[in-house]
This record gives sequence, C-alpha cells and structure tokens, in this order.
Amino acid sequence: MATQREVQAIIVTIVGAGCAGALAACCLAECLPCARIVFFCRDNPNGHELEPVVLDAVPPLLRNTIDDVVVHEWSSFIIVCDGKQTRHSARIALIDPMQIALQLDRYGDRITVRTDGAPALHEGLDVLDLTSLHNRDGAGMLMASKDLAELSCPVLGDFDVSRPNGVALQYFPVASGRVLTRQFAINAGLGEDGVNGGASLATAMLAASGNANAAISRVHEYVLKLSP
Repeated sequence: MATQREVQAIIVTIVGAGCAGALAACCLAECLPCARIVFFCRDNPNGHELEPVVLDAVPPLLRNTIDDVVVHEWSSFIIVCDGKQTRHSARIALIDPMQIALQLDRYGDRITVRTDGAPALHEGLDVLDLTSLHNRDGAGMLMASKDLAELSCPVLGDFDVSRPNGVALQYFPVASGRVLTRQFAINAGLGEDGVNGGASLATAMLAASGNANAAISRVHEYVLKLSP
C-alpha cells in the first residue's frame, strides 16, 4: 500500500481512449487531490461524440465526477429481440465530451493534455494504458427519426434489424425527435453462442458500458490499490 506522502507525490500517465481517457483523468484528479496527471491522446478529446455509461456500475467513489458530465439520463431501457420488446430497469446515461473538456480545464495544471506521441517511461510513476479501449465502441450518428420519435428511453439492443451483418443497433433519444444511433458486434464478449433471451441482455449491457465504464473501472482499481 502507498503511504499518504507517496500518494501526494505521485505522477500518473494515462494513455489513449479519447473521451473516456479524459474522463479517467478527471476521476483520478478528484480522487487524488495532490497528484499530477499527464493525459496522452491521439487527438483533441473534445471532438468525440456522446458516449453511453451504465450509472449503476459506477463506484460511489466516482459518482460525483460522472454526474457532472451527464447530459441525458434514463431509469430503464428496451431490448428488441425476435420481434419482442422487453423493458429493463437500470440507470443509463450519455456523457458529453464538451463537459469533460470543461472538467479538464477546472483542474488547471494538475492535468496536462498532450497529443505529441507516446509517453516516455519517466513521465509517470504509474501508467494507465487505455489504448485497448479504442475499438470497443461502434461509431455513432445523431439523426432525426420519425419512427423513433416516441422513444422515452434508450433501446440498448435492437437485434432484429441487422443480425445478418453480425451487428445490432442502439438508439438513444436526445431531443425533439433526434436519436443517437450506435452499432456494436452481436457476439461481443459472448463467444459463438448467439443472441437469445438473457444473452441479448448481457450483450446490450456490455455494449452500453463501453469505453466509459471500462476506464472508470480501471481508475477505481488504481485508487483502491493506493489506499492506505
């Protein structure tokens, strides 16, 4: 376990994951008030789209930081599979990269954002490498849709529209008939068992948790490791 003095002196380098990496930097800065964080990313994290997060999976230690960047939140979601719609209870939200950028600015020189390549080993006592998260989430598109205009909560998995292509869709109603549509691999994390019943729910929840929840989990594990 690290002593309080060691925690105060620590420099943490975060590598990759764009918006989720920036969120991880904010979470670390909040949990470790005396630490310095260096965040390396390929491009400006402000330019990324809204990202989903499963709020029920966020540890209490990090909830305040996440709440500050949430722009839409729902208490339930829908799964569409084999022509049937089922509703499930869970807190699902969208986080805004622009809000995360404002949070980064709030921490001043405690968080340094760099886009000039990979870090050298001396640039952090610890490195959280999040580069493997880049390919977890499918691309999203904000669109107007009459067919989806009446949605009151997200569809975390529509497994009927494009199953032959090996992907399913997600729909997040944001405002005035506009919907954020995302796609993800049907068998992500589930091997070759296909998608039926409970498997469809597990696949949809995995896709909804995406980069944000994965980065949050890594930060939480790191902070717990430092706890005296």
